[in-house]
Amino acid sequence: ATMHDPDSPLALDVMAQLRRKYESRLAETTIRLDPRLREAASLGIPVHELDPACDGATDYDLLASELDAANPAPARCADEDDTNELVTTSTAAREEFLSARAAPAPEPVGAPASAPPSTPPS
Repeated sequence: ATMHDPDSPLALDVMAQLRRKYESRLAETTIRLDPRLREAASLGIPVHELDPACDGATDYDLLASELDAANPAPARCADEDDTNELVTTSTAAREEFLSARAAPAPEPVGAPASAPPSTPPS
């Protein structure tokens, strides 16, 4: 849950209902109501840049750790051939992406053809 106010009886009741209904599908970490979160959002910066020690930043750090622990990264492949194939595929995909970005954009459908440059009257 986010924007949780542990001092609010209503928020505590809602949290209890969420836990009953969703049980193990909820993260243990709750993001507490913190004005610094709203302030960071209004400034367009991460809360960790504004105030890394505030409750909101701490809560998001805890949530990230909880999610990392629940979903460990896949083991790396020890087979060199597989690793080379992955690198080659990634490189080819990157090249394809970059070449598509560099290509000129197609003319919109129904766009008028470019008029030849006009010559000044003599």
